[in-house]
Amino acid sequence: MIQLNPRTDVLLHCPALAKYMLDWQQAEYEEMQEDTDEDELADFRQLTDDVTITYPHSLIGEQVYKLEADNIYDYVQLLSDKVFLLADLMGWQALSFIALYKTPWLQQQNAYPPVAAELKYLQSIGVNMNCTDAITATGVELKRVLKTIFWLGRCNALLPYIHFAATGADWVFYICKYGYLHVYSYQNQALIDGKLKEAGFSLYTGMQEDFLEGGAMIGRL
Repeated sequence: MIQLNPRTDVLLHCPALAKYMLDWQQAEYEEMQEDTDEDELADFRQLTDDVTITYPHSLIGEQVYKLEADNIYDYVQLLSDKVFLLADLMGWQALSFIALYKTPWLQQQNAYPPVAAELKYLQSIGVNMNCTDAITATGVELKRVLKTIFWLGRCNALLPYIHFAATGADWVFYICKYGYLHVYSYQNQALIDGKLKEAGFSLYTGMQEDFLEGGAMIGRL
């Protein structure tokens, strides 16, 4: 199953994700106040989320995980499989994906074939040029959309970072442009670390790019 859901609905059901997003948006706004005019600040406010949550926990910390593969295409498949396995190990029925602030999924076009295919896929599930909804997926569609998130995060630099979480979970996830899985824990960091390692991830402390072609990240715009 895959469906588009209003951002507010997802944030209300994923309080750790909501706290992460709202804290980030507020910090970004405060930083912008130092050298941004009122019109730009007002424009940014229009992109932020207006939702009230009650979530008592604070961010414990961030850890980064990776997998091993011979090439980027095998890596994408492995990443999709292992995040799916993690969800199964944790008993999560679905994962919801959302950009850091309200930006259309299709805002940036990209002719690089892997990215173009993912943009076409988004259109096939009902995403239009103005859509800023969250995407919630289960089963085989979850594996499929994880590949979309990888390629958009890697290549479409104008798109805000895409984070995801399970309903009620105390962890927030993000796949960076290098393909590494960033995990933000609000509770039970040891639990998620153990499940990630059980799924096949290893803890990573650097940011070395594994799949550069000619010294460049091909397809990134």
